[in-house]
Amino acid sequence: MDIPLSGHLNTNGLLTLKSDATGTASVGQFWASTPITGNVTVERYIPANQQRAWRLLSIPTQTTQTINQAWQEGFTNDVTGINGYGTIITAPTSNAAWLANGFDTAQVAGSMLTYNQSSNTWKAVDNTNGAAGTNPANGSIATTSGYFIYVRGDRTQLVSAGTLPTTATVLRTNGPLYIGDQTPVTVPANQYGLIGNIYASTIDFTGLTLNGGIDNTFYVWDPKLFNQPPSLGAYVTFNEATGWIPVPSDATSPGSYANNTPNTLIQSGQAFFVHATNNDGTLQFTENAKVAGSAMVFRPAAPAGASSKITTNLYNGTALADGNVAVFNPAYSDKVDGNDALKLSNTEENFSLYRDSKHLVIEARQPVATTDTLHFTMWNMKQQQYTLQLSPNNMNTALTGYLEDTYLNTKTPVSLSSATSINFTVSSNTASAAANRFRLVLNNAAPLPVSFTGIEAKTQSNGKATITWQVANQNGIQQYTVQYSTDGIHFTNIGTIAANSNTNYSLADATATAGNNYYRVQATGNAGDISYSSIVTATIGTTTQGITVYPNPAASGSSLSVQFNNLPAGTYTASIFTINGQLLSSSLLNYAGASSPAMLQLPATIAAGTYNLQVTVGKTLYNTDIFIR
Repeated sequence: MDIPLSGHLNTNGLLTLKSDATGTASVGQFWASTPITGNVTVERYIPANQQRAWRLLSIPTQTTQTINQAWQEGFTNDVTGINGYGTIITAPTSNAAWLANGFDTAQVAGSMLTYNQSSNTWKAVDNTNGAAGTNPANGSIATTSGYFIYVRGDRTQLVSAGTLPTTATVLRTNGPLYIGDQTPVTVPANQYGLIGNIYASTIDFTGLTLNGGIDNTFYVWDPKLFNQPPSLGAYVTFNEATGWIPVPSDATSPGSYANNTPNTLIQSGQAFFVHATNNDGTLQFTENAKVAGSAMVFRPAAPAGASSKITTNLYNGTALADGNVAVFNPAYSDKVDGNDALKLSNTEENFSLYRDSKHLVIEARQPVATTDTLHFTMWNMKQQQYTLQLSPNNMNTALTGYLEDTYLNTKTPVSLSSATSINFTVSSNTASAAANRFRLVLNNAAPLPVSFTGIEAKTQSNGKATITWQVANQNGIQQYTVQYSTDGIHFTNIGTIAANSNTNYSLADATATAGNNYYRVQATGNAGDISYSSIVTATIGTTTQGITVYPNPAASGSSLSVQFNNLPAGTYTASIFTINGQLLSSSLLNYAGASSPAMLQLPATIAAGTYNLQVTVGKTLYNTDIFIR
């Protein structure tokens, strides 16, 4: 419901704005100078959730209540209180006087946090009951900022070791309402500001008065997003450049915001972040920012001319873990400014864009003229398989793109007309979780016309190697670069030959060492576009026995060339195991000897990831890791 917009009401402390599963009462725009006097109880219904989660909440009353009086319903020490109201609030174990300070109990970290704007950090509240000399001042719950609070449900839901499902609860405060236009809030240059919606009403972000460096972006915490243990919610970003659609999101996301549906609304009792780029900025609440109910009231206008975009989502199994969006429009600059949205770090996996030493969740750029690169960065990754899904929208059909994986040294073509999914694995090798492992290269040029018709690495009598390759259709090729590796994964350049009218090329490697030497050739076009030959091996003067495989990485259903090093001819058993030791397939390999490789057919159903190939003869075992892309 909405309170009438005009007239005068003296509450005598008897007015309650109710909030339950069906909706939340709100107070609309006022035209009278003193429309409501007296205290009002404002409720914020918190629905039951699949699991306990953090909430980013505001205080919509100018209250003198303490935190304990308000959100703990006046109780401490796990006393239940009134079913359906309040919540348990814990102190960190470092707070030795937690009971005297009004908390229910103590655990490793506190469950109610305040935000330090200058350091961009969170700090547990020191007390909830009004003890002097603490933070917040006197334990008061009143703030125009907000609180990050871990909600377990109502006060019947006690501390537990897991993230159990919650009960619904109502958190409430009592005091005079914020009415009329408010004093502007200042956000210093290049800092975030945590802003509480202090009105007992839904507001429209585009109705707030923004001045100075405040970006056209706001951030909210969604407790339903990525709701799979042990995740406790994640930030969602709304930005003018994307038309105010939620980022991240997808069609199957369980979050609070619908995929590809614009939203500029901030609910009663909800806090949010803004950021000021380069200059100090101010944000002012005015009565004009209030909207009735909680429905979208209009679709904000996009910048002149249609934008193009690439949405990149990171999936943890089938669950959306994070995402970002690159938007291309002539209205935007390639520099990081107020049209871009900086990244707020989640507690679990993070996957963002990176530019000018800044992590971005939305990057607004000029359209691609010749070439451009989107640099990704990731952190808080786990040792498991992930999927990147790159979804283009309204992209230039003349563009080509490929995703570079600097860990596997691969370049995977990316469609700019439909979604491309690419699996990758984070293993115990720290390089597999490198922050800068991936980047997307975009070229406004035709793809390389060159094709490799043959490549070979031969061992010479002097113990060195010579790499020869043959090409066809090499129009537009600038040069060929021979690359060397000791493991078939990580390559370095060892020599470059300018393209000419020949179709046969050769380069000698004077740095080859005893053992297996891996080679490939990189073709570079005049526009900077790149393609690769297959990988070949030269084995030089070693008595070490074992096996090597190439290509590595390989595609499911393809054939692996298995090289036997200083092993006798014969029939070997080849078995492929997961990294957890599960047998996937087993077959026989016939090795004819004389350094001739044997061919192993990979299962067509094998998923992308890291596996172990074990080759046995009798009781002797040789093994190596293989990578499926």
